[in-house]
Amino acid sequence: MNLFLWSPTVFPILDMNHTCSDINLPMLKHHFIIGCNGKKSAIYDLQRRETIEHIESISSTNGEAIWIGGMFGGIYDTSSGVIDQKYRFIQKYTSPPAVSKEGQLFVTQESFALLNTAGQSIKIELTVPAQKWYSPGLSSCGPVWVDINHDIWLYRTKDDATEKFATRRNYPRHIQTSGPWIYWVEDDSIRGWNCESAEYDSIAAVVVDRIAIVDITNQSFTKPVVCWSEWMNEEYGVDILCSDGRHMQKIDHQLWPSIGDGKLLFRGEDALYFVDLDEKTKR
Repeated sequence: MNLFLWSPTVFPILDMNHTCSDINLPMLKHHFIIGCNGKKSAIYDLQRRETIEHIESISSTNGEAIWIGGMFGGIYDTSSGVIDQKYRFIQKYTSPPAVSKEGQLFVTQESFALLNTAGQSIKIELTVPAQKWYSPGLSSCGPVWVDINHDIWLYRTKDDATEKFATRRNYPRHIQTSGPWIYWVEDDSIRGWNCESAEYDSIAAVVVDRIAIVDITNQSFTKPVVCWSEWMNEEYGVDILCSDGRHMQKIDHQLWPSIGDGKLLFRGEDALYFVDLDEKTKR
């Protein structure tokens, strides 16, 4: 991969510059940031540059939808402020759920998983418990997760069948999906697999925290752009790199990338920042 220095305009977000108990927060959901504003969980509108709601039990889910846990939880509608309780889940789950903007909720428990679509649930038996801490994903083929043996599984909703498509590599984690493409982090690389074409992808990288994907849902056979944080050197620390060759270099750490609505969100050492992915600055 040939890298080029990419120097977009960097915008700070001081209102959401608070540490959350959930290490995965803050993150982008479309043009909304979920994170912490002071001592409370909050939803921040990046277009209006203001906090629109303080809500407890915001979960660091995988997917574009905002999901609230608990008795009165569900998918949060950002236009109306209403929580759709068809997608609530009041039991304990082993890892943060995956929630799609199309209205799917996937939750793993010790011996089974539940796929909720518009209030209708499918129970999926797990031969091996799912990996804890890291959220599963929702691809166009169905939900995908990593088990405690470090094997990766897909439940194909059309076939009502579960299959294992990757086995015992270098500690797979941090699944991200875009249409049929499923990507995950390993110790020495980023791996990808297309659940429709069975094509594999591999990016040599040592990821510091997680990956973020530019959504290409309507382009099934086009590989999405993947971005991640990687240690560079003593002078610059951790920078953000992307699979299209972009290298965003700043003299401090750039951590925990998250992508939504054409923007890249990341944490610096002193604030939360975002850049526009469409900005073509290059040198």
